[in-house]
Order: sequence, then structure tokens, then C-alpha cells
Amino acid sequence: MAALLAVAAVALAGCGGDNGQVTPTRTATMTVSAGGPSTSDAPAAQSDPTQVADDQVSDPAPAPAAPAATTAGRAPVGGELVGVDPRSFYTDGANGMAYYFQSPSGNVKCGIGFAYPSIKPGCQAISSVASNTGTVCKNRGNSTYGVTLFADHAGGHCMNQPAYVGNSQNVGAGTLGGKVLEYGEFIATAGVICRSTTAGITCTPDSGRFGFVLARDRNDQF
Repeated sequence: MAALLAVAAVALAGCGGDNGQVTPTRTATMTVSAGGPSTSDAPAAQSDPTQVADDQVSDPAPAPAAPAATTAGRAPVGGELVGVDPRSFYTDGANGMAYYFQSPSGNVKCGIGFAYPSIKPGCQAISSVASNTGTVCKNRGNSTYGVTLFADHAGGHCMNQPAYVGNSQNVGAGTLGGKVLEYGEFIATAGVICRSTTAGITCTPDSGRFGFVLARDRNDQF
């Protein structure tokens, strides 16, 4: 079944959080063509249960296969994307429990699906460039680039604390920021879809009406 996926990112600096429950989410493979994205959602086949009469002896019927977990969403641009299971990204962080992740380089760190609705999805960069909307930060100390997905637009701003930084979930690595979202992967949960490519982290809401791209050399809101 084809389904559209859209991405978005998450939080506001300086808010607190607490433990939330993880909503089981399904993973999928998304292939996006030039004409628009599509999602392959093919659950594993289940075996029909077999009924046995009281006076019959029969081998037990095989247990039904669990359907493949999938995640619906939308990608803003072309390319083949592999969906991840959001549950493996759910951890504690700067603003409490949320789905935290970071780019393979560790430069961009993001958080979505915060326990407190007042904390919006978003990303922040250790180093980036002035945004296409005119935001200019110092790239150090209490003035680093960040972008937040609000209800109706993506807004760039300078951040003074690690609002979107989760605990390290990377084996053998102490870098904070949450689990790495590898190039070519997307995460879709809590009404937001974010994808990781060599061009940066791109996030939009499910509607795909607006969003942002954040990288070392790119800071665009659309």
C-alpha cells in the first residue's frame, strides 16, 4: 500500500521533561521517485489457523507470522530511504524522554516526540551557516544554530543550550546526541519525519507543507 511520509524535527531550548511511554511504531522501506514519494508497506503473510475436530489428531498448526513493522511518512525529496524503528531511538536527554538522534558526523543533533507538548521538534548544529531566512549565530558557546518545527512553519534561531541532545546510545562512543541516523535512513514518529543524507538532516511534519535542512554548510527553512 502506498503511503506518503513527511518529516519534521522537534524541541525548544530550556524546557524540562520526564519519562514518557514509547508508542510501538513500525518500520518500512521508502522509495521516492522524481514524481513524488511512495512507501512500500508489505506485512509478512500470516498462516490461517487450523481447526481440529475433537476426535481427530493433528500436528499443531504453525504459529501465525508477525506482520512486518512499518512506519508511514513522507520524504520531501527523491532517493531511496530505509525506515528505522523509532523505539530504538527513544531515550533520556536534555529535555527529558524523546526520540533523539544525530547525523553520522555528529555535527547535527535532533529530538522529536517530547513528553511535554510545549517542547517542539527540532535540530541544532555544532557548526553551520547563516540561514536562508537571515538568522546569524556565532557558532560557539551560547550562540549555535538551531531550527524548530512549529505548528505552521520552521523557524531558525540561535541556541544557548543543548535542547536537542540525547544520551549517547552508540556502542563504543561517548558522544552525546542520541543514536546515529545513518545516511539513507529516515525516522518517522510523533507526526514528524526526518531523513539523513550527505546533504544534511531534513525534517518536515507529516503534511510536508514546510520543514528545514540543517548541515555544516546548509541551513534552509522552506
